[in-house]
Order: sequence, then structure tokens, then C-alpha cells
Amino acid sequence: MIKINNNNIHNQYPKQNINTNHSATVYIPPPPPQNGAIIQSYDVQRNIYINIAPESDGNMSVDVISPKDNKILEHHCINPMEVQPSNASYLEMLALEQHLFLQGKCEQGILSGVIGTLYENEELNTKANYLEELKYSVDNLLKYTKFEDYIKNRQATYAILDWKPQSQKI
Repeated sequence: MIKINNNNIHNQYPKQNINTNHSATVYIPPPPPQNGAIIQSYDVQRNIYINIAPESDGNMSVDVISPKDNKILEHHCINPMEVQPSNASYLEMLALEQHLFLQGKCEQGILSGVIGTLYENEELNTKANYLEELKYSVDNLLKYTKFEDYIKNRQATYAILDWKPQSQKI
């Protein structure tokens, strides 16, 4: 699951289990330098940091970083205008979410947690159909979240559902 670190990172935070209402403590290693990233997230399942930064040409720079030595394990340059949510990788969806955030179409980091939970066992670059899962998950969010959080998730989800990649526009 992706956890957003808004520069106020703590080494430990409570992780709430929705179904059992028990808390567990998860260790978060010190963050790497942000290097211009608009978002830096820690993926608990994969034990990696992901930095996403906009580039001057409209693309998104996505770095997968090891928390042990802050080395960049993978670097991707993703054009969010070409991302097709019906056949996208986890990293492509994160880049698209940040693109939509910069356009003011959704709040930052809203979908990261949902996407991370849905595909926590998938490889970072494995293509999947995020549209069907997002439709299903947004309908079930009201059962587990406060109404205002549901509305934010719904807004972010519909920004993705309404997205038309550049290659599909007429």
C-alpha cells in the first residue's frame, strides 16, 4: 500500500486495519532526497520509495528508490497524456494521478492508496485494467470511510474514469 509522506515523516506510524480495528506499527525508513519531486511515497509492501516529479516537457519523472542506500533502482519517464487506465502499469497510474492533480482535477495522493492496495502483489511495470477495479472500489469505499473521504476518492476516481489518453482523442 502506498503511504504519502508530506514532508512530515515519522519513523513509525499506526497502520489501521479496517476490518479488525487493530493497530500495528510499521517502520518507515528515512526518506531519500526529494530532488524536485511533487510527491514522495513509501510503498510498505515493496519497501521502496517512489518520487514523482514533473518535467519541463509535460512528462513525469518516476524514480523507484531503495531506502537502504537511496540508490535509484528504476527511472521512468512517463508521458501521462498516453496512459490508458484500462491497460496501465502501477507506475503509469501514479504518474497520471499526479498529472491530474497538477491540473486540479483531483487531490494529491488520493488514488495512490487505493491503487497500491489493489495491486500490492503486482510488479511495478505489470499492465492491468485499473478502470474496472476503481469502479468497484469507489462504490465500496463508503462502507469503510468517512463521507468526506468518500467524496474525495470519488472525485479522483471519476477523474481517472473520464480520462481520455492523447492517442485515443479524436
